[in-house]
Amino acid sequence: QLTASGLSPIPARYDEIPAAARGLKDCAMYQINRLDQRAQSKPCSLSDQEEDALDDGFFICDLSVVEEKLRAWRRMFPRIKPFYALKCNPDAMVTVGQRKKSN
Repeated sequence: QLTASGLSPIPARYDEIPAAARGLKDCAMYQINRLDQRAQSKPCSLSDQEEDALDDGFFICDLSVVEEKLRAWRRMFPRIKPFYALKCNPDAMVTVGQRKKSN
């Protein structure tokens, strides 16, 4: 679901990740297991958005790598301005980061 500006909405709240989580994979597995446990304990307790999230694929990336690749692009091709297709990944963290870096 996109906002009027074409960006994914930023979540209103973030859940605390347990200290035992040691990386992105652990954090993602924690969130998936948490939703799955809630769905099994009370099937009607999940919002439509949370229920859809259980079936959706997801992508984890290190945004510092994206930023480094953009810096390398500008260093190697200073006269060519990169364009980003929102339809490939409309995530707010990626699009806002790209917008800030392009100014």
